[in-house]
Amino acid sequence: MEVNLFGVIYGSKATLTQMRKQPSGVIINILSTSALTGRAFSSAYCASKYAVAGFTKSLRQESGPDISVIEIYPGGMKTNLFDEDKPEDFDSYMDPNYVAEIIVENFKKAIPKNELIIKRK
Repeated sequence: MEVNLFGVIYGSKATLTQMRKQPSGVIINILSTSALTGRAFSSAYCASKYAVAGFTKSLRQESGPDISVIEIYPGGMKTNLFDEDKPEDFDSYMDPNYVAEIIVENFKKAIPKNELIIKRK
């Protein structure tokens, strides 16, 4: 909970302070589809992601027109976090490179989406 929530808050606030001096930029907060719906046996994790979603939406309103604040909501990701205890549906989890490509494609658009939900296939 500490890292999931306060890591994003402290990092975003420090970044926003610097960007206001520039005075433009983009803050990208990576959340999880767990911020969109509750999940059994993941209540603390979901709560931290819901909190980050609320923080990010508020930060977007505070940041002004020249600083973009983007929310990325990827579904299950194939990471080393699951090396020893893989969920039953781990094979359906997404490769991080695939998710990165979708994020990059979003930024190639004339007007990128402020919220990007990337669901598993």
